[in-house]
Amino acid sequence: MYKRQGLGERENIVIDGQGQSIGNAFTIDNANIDLKNLTIQNSDYGVKVTNSDSVKITNVSFKENNYSYYNNENSGYTIIDSTLFTENNYGPYFNENDSLLIKNSSISGNSNQGLSSRETNARIENTLFYNNLRAIQFHSYEDNFLLMDNVVIDSNEVYGLSIETPNNHQVEISITNSVFKNNYVNSNYNYYGSAIISNENSLHVSNTKFLNNTSIESGSIF
Repeated sequence: MYKRQGLGERENIVIDGQGQSIGNAFTIDNANIDLKNLTIQNSDYGVKVTNSDSVKITNVSFKENNYSYYNNENSGYTIIDSTLFTENNYGPYFNENDSLLIKNSSISGNSNQGLSSRETNARIENTLFYNNLRAIQFHSYEDNFLLMDNVVIDSNEVYGLSIETPNNHQVEISITNSVFKNNYVNSNYNYYGSAIISNENSLHVSNTKFLNNTSIESGSIF
């Protein structure tokens, strides 16, 4: 069922269902995690994590999975570096993490959701979001933050960034040195906010370009 290629530190290990779902490639609970140099594809959950204090994902490719990476109720921190999430149904999902850092990565071609972050302090650096149905969904009832620097959000279909912070002006959203371009709404889902949808939070945007984003009603920042 599995195809494995290479076992050395610098080589890549491939876990491939070869066109059939292999269930969950990794299910991890109450353990610290360090995954590197992997390709995970054709699984239901590529990596499913709960209650882990420390998670590090480096140089991993998640491809053609249902849920690529699912992290629920992790009390610690997660670092994702130099990692690809490509053509999955769902990109990475985080719920109730203390902190998240995504850097030097690409989240592209995911058919339902790019990144979903709920009740988590999140930083995104030097990362591309391209051609997802939805690029980034950030949701917080608590006083969480989202910090984005040198992020490119390009050609996503429903929105580039949706910030859902009901009645909470304490949530900090900061976007610097980034680009929102060619994002557009799909009338089956939405009519406005092709670049950013934001409500009742502290949104700060600086040195950021908005190019050729298209909405049906209202503006591309709503």
